[in-house]
Amino acid sequence: MKLLISLLKTINCLVLKPVFYFFTLVQSATLPMTGEPRNEFPNQFRSQIKRFELMVKEDQVHFIDIDEMELVTSHYMDTFQYKKAIVALNIGISQHPFSSILLLWKTQVLISQNNINEAIESLVKVEVLEPTNSEMLLLKGVINSRKKYHRDAINCFKESIANMEEPDDEPYLCLAEEYKILDQHDLAKEMLEKALRLDPENFETIMELAMCCDIVKNFKRSIKLYNIVLDQEPYSYLNWFNLGMAYFNLGKIEKSIESFDFAIVIKDDFSSAYFSKACSLASLDEYEEAIEVYKETFKHESPESITYYSIAECYEELDDLENAFNYYKNCTTLDPLFADGWIGMSATTDFEKNAEGAVSYIRKAITLEPTCAQYWHIYAEVNSKLNYTHTALNAYRKALKLDPDSEAIWIHYANFLIEQKKLNDAIILIQKGVDWMPENASFYYILTSFLLIDDCIPESLYFLSIGLSLDYDLHYLVYQHIPSAKNISVARNMIDSYL
Repeated sequence: MKLLISLLKTINCLVLKPVFYFFTLVQSATLPMTGEPRNEFPNQFRSQIKRFELMVKEDQVHFIDIDEMELVTSHYMDTFQYKKAIVALNIGISQHPFSSILLLWKTQVLISQNNINEAIESLVKVEVLEPTNSEMLLLKGVINSRKKYHRDAINCFKESIANMEEPDDEPYLCLAEEYKILDQHDLAKEMLEKALRLDPENFETIMELAMCCDIVKNFKRSIKLYNIVLDQEPYSYLNWFNLGMAYFNLGKIEKSIESFDFAIVIKDDFSSAYFSKACSLASLDEYEEAIEVYKETFKHESPESITYYSIAECYEELDDLENAFNYYKNCTTLDPLFADGWIGMSATTDFEKNAEGAVSYIRKAITLEPTCAQYWHIYAEVNSKLNYTHTALNAYRKALKLDPDSEAIWIHYANFLIEQKKLNDAIILIQKGVDWMPENASFYYILTSFLLIDDCIPESLYFLSIGLSLDYDLHYLVYQHIPSAKNISVARNMIDSYL
């Protein structure tokens, strides 16, 4: 990544280059600014460096031409000798106080040393001399970012773009960083796309863009980018892993497994790849194989609660409730705050033998996450089965209050009321559901069946007609709740008329 991006991300890992090189970051400490080995400077250049260092050592400062001053300073910056660079810059600026280049370089070094106040003082001098200097505006943006004035930083980077003599990717990369900090990843992606168009070979930009595409769920684009990266770095296990995750999120499960396998071959102790491969296998209903791969993670890292939980889910899918319960228990033993683990223990408990235990596990989950409507819904269902009517009723009310958009809660609550011989209450409840979700066809059919039970034929036909107009295929719900509706000719005729 380039210098300004590094300044935005971290102060400790910087490779500084002079401003007139558009702050391009050297990718390795062995690479010089010019592309030549550092020990192959022209003899004249080496003599200038020696002459300058002798002058400083003997404290006999004399006038130095601006071109020579820039050569000396750029050498120190390019070789990471920042203390010497500051000495050279201070001497150069004292002799050439209107040199924007030297002032900007000094600002760079001061930012890299996290000396923001002095950096601002140096930058202000450039701003007075050249208020539209694009490099000055870039550094001003970096300073604003360091001070967490991200909106101001964005404005500076945009001004830098507006004042660039030639297009450059640097300010777009800086903008992307700011937008990521502000969680505006769509805009970050847009800036990275622009940067990549200006420098299509920038490897780090490709990587940044790929990860940004993952965040905004543009997985087709990220897959294409990861493949570009892997063409250059085929043994990067992390990029194979990222590619696998992108395939998984796109629903291409077989391709995701293939990518995770490559990551594992390259790094056979990469537990995250094993875990993600197991998740992929489970999504293909390959539960037995998934269990074995999940367990493989235990060879490479300490067991984690989420892994125990995932194994338990697989056993539950295989109807091996004993093993499922044991792994859910392992999950909650390792992490007592893992609420879903307690729910899993309840679901895999033998109700005939330990009904109270099942209820207690759900209570534990609710204690951990009291605003989870799903837990209250489960609690209501379990108490209904145990004929704890009052507790079930209160739990249904709580669940519906927490999540009034859940169709299942409305329907199960209404069915519970029917079971309790509270037909009128069930009708009132579903009417409220219709008011809340007027486009939900299921509610109209269920309300139709309840009204038919109550012998309210005209009202039932009214709601039946609405349900049929919304979704004919769900009309079976009428017969599901009241099989005798098939014998009610007006209802049957209305349904048949929509064929």
